[in-house]
Amino acid sequence: LLKGLGDSEVVFTSCPGPHEEIYDIDDDYSHTEPELAKKNIDITLILEGVMTEDNHIDQLHLDVYWNGNLFHTEDHKLDDDIEEQEPYELKFTWFVPGFAPSGPYLVDLVLKSAGQELGCERASFKL
Repeated sequence: LLKGLGDSEVVFTSCPGPHEEIYDIDDDYSHTEPELAKKNIDITLILEGVMTEDNHIDQLHLDVYWNGNLFHTEDHKLDDDIEEQEPYELKFTWFVPGFAPSGPYLVDLVLKSAGQELGCERASFKL
């Protein structure tokens, strides 16, 4: 892919603040397809990690921040049973519209089970 002005690689880090780490997400192995965040494409966010206890994952909650302000939230149903110490790869694909404002983005991806947070990972990029 050609890199346009403002397009950037997506960097994964742990969410700030106190968060549960029942889903131990690996910042180094989590990645995106394609590698660059761009407008007018589908981008797949891929979280790689291990469950520290048996769990049923039923929700993915996203908080999208643009220029430091909460810009958008989404909730998606999941239905995955994961055993303790079992690797778990979460793939989430979403379309980045052409009208998305340019600038810095932070996306907090929170996995939940019956309302309880299991883990949180932050994806940061620029458009």
